[in-house]
Amino acid sequence: PYNHTRKRKHSRKRKTERRAVAWTEQEHDTFLQGLERFCPTRAAFLTEPIPGNNSVGLGPGVAQKIADMLGSRSADQVRSHAQK
Repeated sequence: PYNHTRKRKHSRKRKTERRAVAWTEQEHDTFLQGLERFCPTRAAFLTEPIPGNNSVGLGPGVAQKIADMLGSRSADQVRSHAQK
């Protein structure tokens, strides 16, 4: 017979939930300064899009350099912000 009172054992740990924290105006301004400094082509694309060019790549190491400038965001967060 099936025991309805038996509890399931969860072998997997729950993932920690992370909530998105909006970028402050200061963080965004620093991000834009980092783009101008480390990726001038990408910075120009933000102000004047080139027809037919949908590139969002920052280039090798650029996200980490901008993250280092910010001090409050990871390279992954910088890459994500660049796509928005």
